[in-house]
Amino acid sequence: MLKYFKTIAWTTVTLAFLLGAWDWTVSNGKSAIADIARKKGYCEDDACDRGIADVERTISERTQTNPMLIQWCFGVDEWAAANVRRGALIRSILVDLMYWPCGTLRGER
Repeated sequence: MLKYFKTIAWTTVTLAFLLGAWDWTVSNGKSAIADIARKKGYCEDDACDRGIADVERTISERTQTNPMLIQWCFGVDEWAAANVRRGALIRSILVDLMYWPCGTLRGER
């Protein structure tokens, strides 16, 4: 019974970490895209939802990347730019794996 509980606990913790990492990465990507939209003058209001959508659509058309992955790929750029004291090898492997679905958008802004 205890072994079963430990398995469920580790699965839950792992899933929570992955969901948190996904949310953090996508929110950083959305912030980066919002900055681009503001610089290019696409924003009509403070939320800039339409400007973000326009930038995502433009990038998607130019790079043939799925529009749903644009925020993810820009968020991974934030992971790649992070300076770490220890674990740089692990971070670089993780970033390479995270860039995998990005295709031609990898590291390009």
